[in-house]
Amino acid sequence: MAFFPAATSLLLLVLSVSSPYVHGNIVPADECTTLVVTLLPCVSFITIGSTVDTPSSSCCSSLKNILDTKPECLCEGLKNSASYGIKLNVTKATTLPVACKVNAPPASACGAC
Repeated sequence: MAFFPAATSLLLLVLSVSSPYVHGNIVPADECTTLVVTLLPCVSFITIGSTVDTPSSSCCSSLKNILDTKPECLCEGLKNSASYGIKLNVTKATTLPVACKVNAPPASACGAC
């Protein structure tokens, strides 16, 4: 059971770092949790200590889906990731959009939230 919350926070962080506050919309974390959980395949890439050099295709597909659906969830995920107990490599998490070849707002946009 601890895996689910850990994966959720990791995914939230990844999404938040890669595509923060978008179009002035703030989406409650509860609405984002379902989307963020789909990023579970990204955990092996963005966790501290990971030796994985590239994200899986399922990770990238999930990231693209979130960016296409509710990109504003990414910032919310970043803000709440610590509460899930996931230790993310923030630097590596910010490279996820580039590694997946998807467009995302810069992480600095999350400061506008």
